[in-house]
Amino acid sequence: MAELIAISFDNVEEADRVLTELARLQKEYLIDLEDAVVAIRQPDGNVNLKQSMNLVGLGAASGGLSGAMSLREIAGGLNARGIKTARGGEWSAVQVKRVLERAGA
Repeated sequence: MAELIAISFDNVEEADRVLTELARLQKEYLIDLEDAVVAIRQPDGNVNLKQSMNLVGLGAASGGLSGAMSLREIAGGLNARGIKTARGGEWSAVQVKRVLERAGA
C-alpha cells in the first residue's frame, strides 16, 4: 500500500538537508523509501520539485517530475503511482493545493 507523508520545514535548506540524508539512508539500505520530494511553491503559483530518485521510467507524471509543475500534474503523478488521498480517493489539483498550503509550501 502506498502512503503519502508530508512534512513542513521552515526553510528550503533544511528540507534539502533532510532529502539528502534520506537518500543516503536509502543507499545504505537502512530505510525503504519509494521516493522523497521537496515541494517549493513559487510566487507565480508553480511548484518546483526536488526528488531523491528519478521516477520518469515509472510513469509518475507526463514528462517527468523535475522542474516546475502544475497542481494538476502533481495530482496526476500521485494518482499514477497509486497513492490515495486520506479518504482513499484519487487526487485532484484542489486537494494537492490544500496539502501544500497546510504544509507551508
